[in-house]
Amino acid sequence: MSGLLLLVSCLSSSEWMYRYASAPNRENAQFDLYDLYQDEQGQKGIVVFNDVDPSTWEGSVFIMSLDEGEDTWGPQDKEVYPITYSGLESLVWYPGYTLDINQMVHYLGRDTYPAFKWCLDKNPEGEPIHGGSWILPGIYEWYNALKDLDLDRLNSAFVSHGGVPLSGGNGYYWTASEDQEGALSFGGGNPDNELNLDYDPRERAVMISSELRCANNKIYWSKSLRYRIRAVKYIYCYEPYSKDK
Repeated sequence: MSGLLLLVSCLSSSEWMYRYASAPNRENAQFDLYDLYQDEQGQKGIVVFNDVDPSTWEGSVFIMSLDEGEDTWGPQDKEVYPITYSGLESLVWYPGYTLDINQMVHYLGRDTYPAFKWCLDKNPEGEPIHGGSWILPGIYEWYNALKDLDLDRLNSAFVSHGGVPLSGGNGYYWTASEDQEGALSFGGGNPDNELNLDYDPRERAVMISSELRCANNKIYWSKSLRYRIRAVKYIYCYEPYSKDK
């Protein structure tokens, strides 16, 4: 593949979406990074993010699945979640985006969207998709999960619990994100290759490596290509509602 692009964050800590916080269980907030988690259905994962403040119980914890799949993102002729919000530079950095697009795929029919189906099938059959469901992660989740982690230690945790280590190098994973505006740093290289000059979310979605990089040639972003898949699950996420959100 041609050159690589680094993902950059434009988040603030206040951007966590409060609707993830339905009846949070503080016992779940006690998990440490790299701990094993198992849900009631036996689905397992490793804690990859925990910023809970023990003095206020505000913050989030989420899990990345022990196993992984490989498949296409979905059909190339439809944008699943058209960007209609105003006042946001990019919805890929808005935590509600990931949940919204997973819920939309569930509504449209997950069988049409293999990468989503692999993740959503980890949930109990017939259960609505909500803030505590296994979902296909967006750029938001990937960035927050891996930006400060020791990948060697994370992969050791995966392997020690019978899981699959994250692929390195150019081993790409599908994200739930269709919109790429504001998500990438297009520095140097040939400007004709820059995706923001010719990006069609009906045909393309964002893929990412465990080094938080992606290919800068748009042909590798085609929804019909097969890439690896990981699921994530929020097990604790709480921030009191305020008018500022």
